[in-house]
Amino acid sequence: RLASLCIAYGKIELNALWSYLLPADQTMIESREKFVQDIMQKAAKVHVISLKEEKMQDNTGTQHDLGSNNQKVDLIHQLLDIGDWRHAQKVLNYLKPVMMASSEKV
Repeated sequence: RLASLCIAYGKIELNALWSYLLPADQTMIESREKFVQDIMQKAAKVHVISLKEEKMQDNTGTQHDLGSNNQKVDLIHQLLDIGDWRHAQKVLNYLKPVMMASSEKV
């Protein structure tokens, strides 16, 4: 919360803080790519007809989990919480490649 307040009031530049937040952008992109590959493999199996009796599977796991200790998602949440849409939008733009996912906080 302190970081979001400092950013909102211009005491810290978002770009200066960004490289210190975890996980790294590349890690998030790789995680997203793996998630998409897994979902595509599951989707490909839909076309296979199985004659043996199976239980119906639920749809859990169809949303990409960004991690419970994701400081970048936490920063978005805190910026929105204090009403700083301008900086929250900047963070969302940074995370465009991986944010096709949901987070309860955001």
